[in-house]
Amino acid sequence: MNGLFNQATVSLPPVPNAASYNIYYRQTGEQTFTNAVRNIPLSVHNYTISDLKKGVNYEYQISAVNSDGKEIYFSDIKPITDLQSM
Repeated sequence: MNGLFNQATVSLPPVPNAASYNIYYRQTGEQTFTNAVRNIPLSVHNYTISDLKKGVNYEYQISAVNSDGKEIYFSDIKPITDLQSM
């Protein structure tokens, strides 16, 4: 039986002066990011986003956070690709 959800792995870019990462994601076409994974450690180079509904397109943006808790970098918004069934 196939599950109802997919997962996808995104790469986290090296960012000078970063202390952690956030990943924001949303369904394509939405105006605001409705989901977030926060405080991802620098030691993590690839992060798997799970519980993505099948048949729905998503996009994501990565931010880097410095030691003061300020977001110092935002990636371009990119589509989530290479979905894998859960």
